[in-house]
Amino acid sequence: MQRVNLRFQFADGRMATDAREWLDYWVSRYPRNKYPSINHLIRLGTSGPLSSADFEWIGKWKDGALNGDKWKPNVAMVAYEIWTLASSVLPGMRISDEQAAAGFLTEWIWKTYKDTYRNGSVRKKKFGLSRASTLLHVISGGMFPILDSNVRTAFKRLTGSPLGKTTWIGTSLLIDRYSNRSWMLAEKRTYEG
Repeated sequence: MQRVNLRFQFADGRMATDAREWLDYWVSRYPRNKYPSINHLIRLGTSGPLSSADFEWIGKWKDGALNGDKWKPNVAMVAYEIWTLASSVLPGMRISDEQAAAGFLTEWIWKTYKDTYRNGSVRKKKFGLSRASTLLHVISGGMFPILDSNVRTAFKRLTGSPLGKTTWIGTSLLIDRYSNRSWMLAEKRTYEG
């Protein structure tokens, strides 16, 4: 396994003296009233089932629709239909192993919804890895990471290198973020949408 040296760098390029200083700096840039935490849902997910309302809140949080006026169908960047589906089928679900995680990601990454625009055109969109990994993160009690642009940016800031084309999740689950495929390497099985 390759050793990675972490760089605790501020946005202006200065280096922090230690990890705590760096973490405090970045936390202060994301005020809780604008960027609420999902930690309470992760804790709930480890101790018992999440409710339909919890999944709706996760959707609003992930798609930046907590204020309410964006939380409806046909709003750009809001996968309302799929989040509504999640709130009806996922309460009570718990995933704690990599094979189930691979199957879950493959299923949810490829779910599609349609946005209908004022001019009558319809655009089919994918739920995608960012949203699917957010669901997995919560229903696994934080066992599997969220894989989105924020995580890729943080990884690059910490290591000085971007995440590669593929990303390890756990010990044997590999995600290809370009093709949205996941592999269980231990069993040499490919899950494709």
